[in-house]
Amino acid sequence: MTMRRFACGGSVWAAKPSRLRRITGTGGQKVNPMLPADWDLIVVGGGPGGAAVALTQPADRRVLIVDRRRAPWRKPCDGILTPMSRRVLDGLSAGLVDRCGALPTRCLSVLDRDRNRTFDLVLHDHVMVDRQELDTRLRAGFATRPGVTFRDRAHALGWMERGDQMTVRVSHAGEVHTLTASVVVDATGAAGVARRSPRHLPPPTAVAVQFWYPSQGDPSRCDWIFDARATPFYMWAIHKPAGLLIGGVFPFAAARGGRNAIASLARSLGVTGSPWRVQGARVGMPRCRSDISVTANGALTVGEAANLVNAGTGEGISFALRSGVLCGRAIAATRRRIDAADLYSRAIAPLCAEALSKASHAQDLFTSARREAMPIDEVLVSVPWLSLELPA
Repeated sequence: MTMRRFACGGSVWAAKPSRLRRITGTGGQKVNPMLPADWDLIVVGGGPGGAAVALTQPADRRVLIVDRRRAPWRKPCDGILTPMSRRVLDGLSAGLVDRCGALPTRCLSVLDRDRNRTFDLVLHDHVMVDRQELDTRLRAGFATRPGVTFRDRAHALGWMERGDQMTVRVSHAGEVHTLTASVVVDATGAAGVARRSPRHLPPPTAVAVQFWYPSQGDPSRCDWIFDARATPFYMWAIHKPAGLLIGGVFPFAAARGGRNAIASLARSLGVTGSPWRVQGARVGMPRCRSDISVTANGALTVGEAANLVNAGTGEGISFALRSGVLCGRAIAATRRRIDAADLYSRAIAPLCAEALSKASHAQDLFTSARREAMPIDEVLVSVPWLSLELPA
């Protein structure tokens, strides 16, 4: 079988076409595997950030969203929506949050195992949704927007600049397609294309590992656990109707040990049953402005692809949605990529500052000296960094 080679971002990529398979789009309906060659906008990644970009485009724009995963998919995510996330989602599609079966989440129970203390953090206007349901509802919105096309199991192998246009190589339906677009947006998350290019961003320094157990207990209870013996970061236990999620964030080099730490945590919490799903995902933790990049290899980046994330809690949906809306508005305002990049860079500056502010306060949680000198509850309530959000 032949290997197709091409350049992207200074590297040579190789693609091996897979066998032809039945291709399905949103809802499992059979779709035409052929892709038109020319687009106004190609969005790589069909999560909240990519959906926000696509759903803010005018009706006359030809938009393609590609995602290498097979829909519907699951991602390690607590599914807790902040007030700003709710407003952005309902702005994209009225009543979307309620249609996801949102459950009120009024507090976060903090277990400080280093000092054997437990206390609650009050959450105002937060809700919990099933992340798979949220992504599915967002994809359903593509069908209502003229000019928007979505393809799952479509792997964007890479892209490069060619004058005013972008050339994108997409493996789909057993073929490698060469597509062109005025603008490309990378919404592929912490493990995506932009994060694999060290010229733009440092690689993720941590990994999230999560086990799914059978449902048990309060379906809206959230525990946030600090135990320096298991991880310098944090762990969680989140009760959902679909299951109990127990996981944690661990240094990248200690990811294997994270599985043992989670299993030990589950036993200490008296969890019954065996995990029926294990997931992992890279986590970004910006420390300075150079750790955030809203462009990479000629593409605009949103959400975790840009390293926009709350480093203290790992919460990324809010940053993905708000950066996606700002990016989408910039692209909608002009058809020239360079102008869209300039508009987006200026609009995103306050959001970058917010991410860095939260990252700075997060260091208080993850610095062993500070944790030894001050109880976790005093660190958490010393600044209002958990829920501070800027409007999109």
